[in-house]
Amino acid sequence: MGVMDFMKGGGSGPNVGPQGSSLPEELMWLADAPLFIDDLRVDAFYDAIFRPDYGETSLTLQKKVNKNTKLGGEATLGSLFPGLFAKVGVTVSGEHSRGREDGQERALQPISSAYRHLLALALHYSTENQARLVLARTPNQDTGETAKATDGDDSDLPSDWLLSSSNFIRALPRAMILLDLEAGCKLIPAAVELSNGDVKLLYKDLEAGFGGTAPQYPGARSTLVERNAYWQWFAENYKDRVALDAVEDAVAGQKIQWIAYRVSLGDDTGPFLHLSLAAHGAYETGVFGYNFISRGTKHGLRLVGTLKSEPDMDVLAVFER
Repeated sequence: MGVMDFMKGGGSGPNVGPQGSSLPEELMWLADAPLFIDDLRVDAFYDAIFRPDYGETSLTLQKKVNKNTKLGGEATLGSLFPGLFAKVGVTVSGEHSRGREDGQERALQPISSAYRHLLALALHYSTENQARLVLARTPNQDTGETAKATDGDDSDLPSDWLLSSSNFIRALPRAMILLDLEAGCKLIPAAVELSNGDVKLLYKDLEAGFGGTAPQYPGARSTLVERNAYWQWFAENYKDRVALDAVEDAVAGQKIQWIAYRVSLGDDTGPFLHLSLAAHGAYETGVFGYNFISRGTKHGLRLVGTLKSEPDMDVLAVFER
């Protein structure tokens, strides 16, 4: 599956979309505790998008959303995130409140966690910046559903959206992606940096464990087609137990600073997406080994992140299926 085949198928604050509109059902993923969340990257991205003026940032709602707003035509924001619409006794500031025309604004509880920032970002992209939101799904081997990728308004993305040279990836604000990795996905661990500073190239261990000889890596200046052909060998020979052992053996008692995977957005021919996860030594090895590789292969995973050239995804959070 090539890139073309895969394709078929803001404001000053976190203000969100029209009342009565239906938001993408993928937002329902966030009504769960994340398996992984990159606090530092989420908070920095939130600050870059919203540039909050107040020390305690609060998510303020105007007339643009209410608790009855639908997600995918099913659940409502109020049923999934009831605390989002809770009243509090004080506003952000008197001057801020008086600056509104109709007095209907409500200042909600302070957003002081990365998870709340992630929710605000997802709501913002789903309503105010749909053209910069990617909703993608890999093929489902059990149901026969094919891969898909659309923007937040359910429109086709530009045909070159995965290419490093594309305006879609290079444009600002950076595109946000909600990626549904279906059961049967093959997370290929490529490299890891440990808390002692060691960097280990895991794909070398995979080659030995998969029982063959991988083609030579085409190099940093190679084309997406050439890189896809290289990673295709690993996908075709994939064994999740070998991939799990490669991660666990490499860590050897250290904490993970960052880890990188490759995963196909289509079949074993790609296109392959580079996943970058910055753990900052805050998670146990089992999150990136057993939960990602073994459970991910069996059940799938749901990823929220941002896109950059390669194609590459900076993973902000991961939710289990």
